[in-house]
Amino acid sequence: MKLHFGPNQQYQINVIKSIIDIFEDQPLNCGVFSFYDSRRVSGLRGFTLNNNIQIPAINIDSFTKDENLLGAIRGPLP
Repeated sequence: MKLHFGPNQQYQINVIKSIIDIFEDQPLNCGVFSFYDSRRVSGLRGFTLNNNIQIPAINIDSFTKDENLLGAIRGPLP
């Protein structure tokens, strides 16, 4: 299992502990935990194209910051 921590490490550790508690005794063969980074919006592409079950962990500030691209209208939806 790979763990990728960002600047708000305690928040991320708490999320991972919660996920592990929820899925206790369930097989976790290839768990990869990663967190949204507003400076690397391109990282969401892998999440959207992946066929595996994934649980995104995104801090509420990712949606509320004015300069954040995640909450911005970037063109028509497909």
